[in-house]
Amino acid sequence: MEELNAEKPKEEKKKKKKKKKDSGGLVDNSKGAQVMFKTALRNHIDLTNIADNKANIILTINAIIITIALPLLSTYASENHHLYVPAFFLLSTNMASIVYGALVTRPGRMQGKTDLNKIKQGKSNLFFFGNFYKMNIEEYRKGVTEIISNEELVDKVIMTDLYYLGQALGKKYELLRTCYTVFMIGMILTVVTFIIAFFTAHP
Repeated sequence: MEELNAEKPKEEKKKKKKKKKDSGGLVDNSKGAQVMFKTALRNHIDLTNIADNKANIILTINAIIITIALPLLSTYASENHHLYVPAFFLLSTNMASIVYGALVTRPGRMQGKTDLNKIKQGKSNLFFFGNFYKMNIEEYRKGVTEIISNEELVDKVIMTDLYYLGQALGKKYELLRTCYTVFMIGMILTVVTFIIAFFTAHP
């Protein structure tokens, strides 16, 4: 009888441990989920850096073209009226590309403050500086404690973070695609109109 009584507390402890494990969040219980989230976050950050680098390349190219083209056009365009149309396409292309390139690299709007109710619902992420830099230290501590103490809430916060990173990344690549398309079409039109204008002026 004593042996049976001694075994019961052990069994109860094991059941409690199992319940604790089962009640944990997805990230806490699954190594596969942890790896997936880490990989996804790393990929999002890498792709963001790639998009910014591509935008910086197009900004640099257009800045160089404008720096070279403006002095030349101001010198020769007044005497060569056939250069007006190619010059218009060139400068329009440069300006449009610069605008789109700047939009790609421009930081998004950040509120800097998050309502604690949104944190409890898993609708905000206090691990991103843009959501807390205007909050005082006590509010920030309360919010972080709320997240860390609830494993399911940690899952929601990670998923929310991934979602909004993906949203921002998608907008960046859409703008980047438009930027390169505008640059490509504009440069083609510039070259074509320059050739036509040159042969029209010098038959």
